[in-house]
Amino acid sequence: MKKLLSRVISLTLMLCLLLSSTALAQSKENIIFYEEASYPVSIASYHSELYILRYDGLFRYDAELKTETLITDELNGNWQSAVRTDSIMADETGLYGFISSPASLTRILDENGELDLKTMISITTQEYPNHAFLQDGKLYILERGETEHTLRGIPLQGGEMTSISIKDVEDVYACGDNQILVETGLRHPDGYIRTLQLMDLTSGDMTEIPRPSSANGTQGYDRASGCVYHSAGGELYRLKIGQEPEICGHVMGGDKMGLSVFGDGLVAMIVDSSLVICDTKNPSEQTTLVLQHPYGRGADYEAFITENPNISLRFGGDLSVTPEEEFAVDMTTKSSDIDIYLLSDLNMVDTIYTKSYGEDLSGNSEISALVDDMYTPFSSLFKQDGKIFAFPQSLWLKMVGYAPKLFEANNLEPPTTYGELFDQAQLWLDEYAEDSSDYYYNLLGNDIDLMHILKRYADECIGNGKEVVFDTPELAALIQRYLEIAQDYSQYDRPQGDFGIAYNIIYVPHRHQVYGYLPLAINPEHEYVISGADIELGYFVINPYSQHKEEAEKFLLSTAKGWTALTNLLLLQSKAQPILSTTYESEKAHLEAVVKELEAAVAASSEENAADLKNSLTGAQWQLEDIEDTRWEITEAEVSWYQEAVHHIVINKLSPLSILEQSQPELLAQLEGGSITPQRFLSQLDDKIRSIYLEAE
Repeated sequence: MKKLLSRVISLTLMLCLLLSSTALAQSKENIIFYEEASYPVSIASYHSELYILRYDGLFRYDAELKTETLITDELNGNWQSAVRTDSIMADETGLYGFISSPASLTRILDENGELDLKTMISITTQEYPNHAFLQDGKLYILERGETEHTLRGIPLQGGEMTSISIKDVEDVYACGDNQILVETGLRHPDGYIRTLQLMDLTSGDMTEIPRPSSANGTQGYDRASGCVYHSAGGELYRLKIGQEPEICGHVMGGDKMGLSVFGDGLVAMIVDSSLVICDTKNPSEQTTLVLQHPYGRGADYEAFITENPNISLRFGGDLSVTPEEEFAVDMTTKSSDIDIYLLSDLNMVDTIYTKSYGEDLSGNSEISALVDDMYTPFSSLFKQDGKIFAFPQSLWLKMVGYAPKLFEANNLEPPTTYGELFDQAQLWLDEYAEDSSDYYYNLLGNDIDLMHILKRYADECIGNGKEVVFDTPELAALIQRYLEIAQDYSQYDRPQGDFGIAYNIIYVPHRHQVYGYLPLAINPEHEYVISGADIELGYFVINPYSQHKEEAEKFLLSTAKGWTALTNLLLLQSKAQPILSTTYESEKAHLEAVVKELEAAVAASSEENAADLKNSLTGAQWQLEDIEDTRWEITEAEVSWYQEAVHHIVINKLSPLSILEQSQPELLAQLEGGSITPQRFLSQLDDKIRSIYLEAE
């Protein structure tokens, strides 16, 4: 009875859904953002309409009303479905669902558009096709071999299977009229070259279709116009034989995983977990805002895209150079092609402010208020002489963490200086390592290396109000000690099996079940610092030559509203509060429901069944109590720790060591190789750093 009632409810709900449409949150240019439970998996055009296979069912999209209508939730891209499918495809005979392994084809809608759910093809052999399309009453499957690939054509209504050999093929797509679209790939000395070819299925003749030079993308053939639509980067191209690629639309940034042409010149693409629909005949009139971030993903800026329908966000930039190099060239040439730059090199900040390489944001009251609310190390970085030229995008702080259990188990005190760390490392090798199979004292790695130590030393001097001088007997002795310990540790084998490790890099503030914070000073007379070398900071700069400064400021404020709880905590004094775990509420609600069900089951059970149910109830109640330990992602105590630690952050606006690391890596290699002494190395280091400062002036 229960099963029957459940089925009746399910069918009733499905009928209601079949008769209803869902309005979608989307931008003016038809970028549709989905929740995680309803990500698009595959798209196909059937009877000039777009169908979208999602985790929660199959939907038909109405381009005029911009709504989706559920066709069936009995078939989707989820393993839990009764009739599962990986992708959808269509020809004039129907809309089909395809599973790649073992291969099967199910007709979902028949030629009249009626729900069918009939299995048409089932392949139970050991072949595992990984590319397929439907065309002219045949399912075509590409079976990849080591050097040659086979394209098999399997009739839907009986008949002989056909086979064609193809070399160097990357993917295949439907065209019709006895032709298919083939994407080929060949490795050349200049790189991996991809081409698009139109292949005649009878003769095997190939005709190349000129395509843009961008390596990756997705494409689909439009039978009505006889052209290929190709999506790559941030553009949608129209391709035809004998013609140069023509840009006919723009595409949101992200991975392109499917393309389908439908209606009158509409092209739909799955981009990450979103759907982008371009009207190639009636392009939208929007202001284009270009962000220097070639690999940017539009989904990261969903709020800005949906809240600003008159602004089209595009991602640009030269992949052959760093963002900072491109930024420097554009400032020199006064280029306005890019509106906003996303940078991460903290050495660039000083140049931006001294040369006014940015739009001053101090006149924007909201941006200015956010910067004034920042902790001093960050407010002084972003606001200099009353001007704001840079604004944070994301922020992470890291430091060396230690495993308290290892130290407690071996009666060791955690070190407070690098000197103590090296002494303890030697002690471990001499007295503990041979007999310890539970722990591994991993000195090397985890940012305990010479370059990190030197960068931290420079910031430590600045933080303690001292001149940065490397050539001292104390630092030379410490480096010599490190070199000796590093040599000994290179011969130290890890224990076998499971073991705990002494050190790890941890992000702060954060709840760590294994590691605690380990602030280390280099000079015993100094207070420790959290060095700029341990800060991962992305920041925006608005191009002072941009024609869209107002829109760019809107973008910055939108990203600030979307800062994570952790970024808010790290940056803003007003956000100094604990952070609730994102999974706590849902997990607690689930466990409470389980406990309630078990309590009812215990009350209604017979004596013989009660014991097992009571044990299950006790276990669920324990879990419910234990979940309180995971209530907070960041606790009140950790917030208090950070409020004290933030004053130890030192961001050197010109870190010459980072410059030397890139320009003269051989200097450090000479020291580690033993060809120069630590004192000689430090003397040369001071000389080269003085030169860098002089050049900066």
